[in-house]
Amino acid sequence: MTETVKENFEDAASATDLFKTAIQDLHAQGQREFSSFFDKYTDLKELYDNYATSKKAENEKMGDILKDFMPSLKERLKHLFINQQSVPPLTLTDILNELLEKYEIMHSNEKDDQPAIEDFLKLESDGVSAHYFFADNTTSTPDITLLGIAFNRGSLPKANFRTTV
Repeated sequence: MTETVKENFEDAASATDLFKTAIQDLHAQGQREFSSFFDKYTDLKELYDNYATSKKAENEKMGDILKDFMPSLKERLKHLFINQQSVPPLTLTDILNELLEKYEIMHSNEKDDQPAIEDFLKLESDGVSAHYFFADNTTSTPDITLLGIAFNRGSLPKANFRTTV
């Protein structure tokens, strides 16, 4: 309710004090909601003020507000669409893939110009090294050390692996 509408209600000949108080309370509540809305959507306040103070015909005022508002609305909708399309599928796996694939973020242990995934891919060719301890204490010398175990050894016989005891 605008200030003018509130004053018209209060100035009505038949307006009682109870009615005037109710109108003032209703106006105050509307102003709080109005302020709350424009606190949240500050960019719309200027558009509303231009609309409210314009002396143009109603359809022209609506045309003006849409002309001003549509470009920013289109831009917001584009961002919203992209966010909705890209964010939900992102998982921890996707983030880890980015980390592993981009050397600028996380590089290989051996070569700074290679992505970290190269360290994992190297397991396929060089294999995995392992230390076996037959005790609860792993600070001592390992009981068995296996170097270069093929990552996917398949049916290779055990004799193909170097071992030290």
